[in-house]
Amino acid sequence: MRSVFKIRERDGKKSADYHGKIKLGLRIQKRVKLFTDRTASERELARLQKEADQRASGVTSSDSQRIAKPLADLVEEYFSHLATQSSNPEHMRISRWMLDRLIELGEWKYFRDISLASMTAILSTLEREKATASYRNKFIVRAKAFVKWALPDDVVNPLAKLKRIKEKGARRTRERRAATADQLHKLFALPLPFTRRIAYALAAYNGLRRNEVAALTWGRFHLEAPIPFVSLPQKQGQNDSEDSIPLHPYVLKLLKGKGSADESLKLVQAVPDPATLEKDWGRAGVAYVDDKARRIDFHGLRHTFQTLLDRTGCSRATKKRLMRHAASDVTDGYAHAELTEMLAALSRLESPSAGAVVAAAAKTNTTNVSPVGPNFADHSSDQLMAMLGHYKAVIGRLGELAKTPCSMPLSGYNPASVNELQSAAGMDSQNAHNSFIDNNLRPSTQVD
Repeated sequence: MRSVFKIRERDGKKSADYHGKIKLGLRIQKRVKLFTDRTASERELARLQKEADQRASGVTSSDSQRIAKPLADLVEEYFSHLATQSSNPEHMRISRWMLDRLIELGEWKYFRDISLASMTAILSTLEREKATASYRNKFIVRAKAFVKWALPDDVVNPLAKLKRIKEKGARRTRERRAATADQLHKLFALPLPFTRRIAYALAAYNGLRRNEVAALTWGRFHLEAPIPFVSLPQKQGQNDSEDSIPLHPYVLKLLKGKGSADESLKLVQAVPDPATLEKDWGRAGVAYVDDKARRIDFHGLRHTFQTLLDRTGCSRATKKRLMRHAASDVTDGYAHAELTEMLAALSRLESPSAGAVVAAAAKTNTTNVSPVGPNFADHSSDQLMAMLGHYKAVIGRLGELAKTPCSMPLSGYNPASVNELQSAAGMDSQNAHNSFIDNNLRPSTQVD
């Protein structure tokens, strides 16, 4: 029998670390992750097995003494540990509330009270309270995370066999719907304060999530870049990986002149809560909840963004980059989506034009609305599209167009080409968009 071994990962390759199995009792074993060095792994496995044997014979260790503490003390240690890991304060607040709820429902006093049977009873209680499958799964994730942190390596996990609840086809308590372009115009026709207007616009026209808007600082905006963009941490990224998303012309118009010298200053102090958004929809004459009990909450604005993208006919890869979904497939792995393609897709999203704003204001009897010009950036969407098209044509004539149709070359800056592009777009050579076709596009925005 092998003492230590390497396991195969999902892609068929063997892991870099060795693994081993600790015998905890009759026909009971637990696999543990060790080190990359075989000799060190064998020594560590022997040490863990010795501690397991001692525990089985009644000899206690520091780990077993720790989990023997009252659960309240163990919970405090757990959140102190999370604080050292730079966990998001909002994540810690929600995690603490959920863990306290688990302890209350399960009547847990000590770690030994946590069991598969108690968790099953808790989940049944939540189900009777009409909690959705998704909501119950969040409690499962929280309980498992706490147990994994507290449990010594050589002790059987009491929740090892606890499985997530299938969410496909399960009942949902908050069905969402997307707003129409006309409904969005009515919303933005309201005399909204800047914080609410920019929060709604980032969700509806750039697809940002609620927590992303709440965490945005001015340092993440690059308004003077050749293509103005915002950098966002990837939802499930590693090593501080980020996504660079070009700003929609309407969002860019709202942000210009509003910057802060302090890059750590937050864009908004608070994202509008559901009650505020419901009131704003009511003022715009749009039902927050329709006859099918579907609502347009803040995440519903992100659904709106995806729906509007579908209508632009943008490529699947570009849509995936703009939506920043973590899941990927083989098809996406062969496609590229540069800032230029993403900006082209965003530019096709209809902005609240002057006519639409005035019409929406008239329909909702909104007064004191200052009409917003049809060009929310320095140029209209048509001009932006013309610039992108002629940029590709110029680079193509230089023989530097990438083999993949959606991949834009990042070299070949030519002043003569710049003048040709500006002339085709109807701009003079002194236009501020000289930098638009600069060769400083970010190659890190590719999908693969």
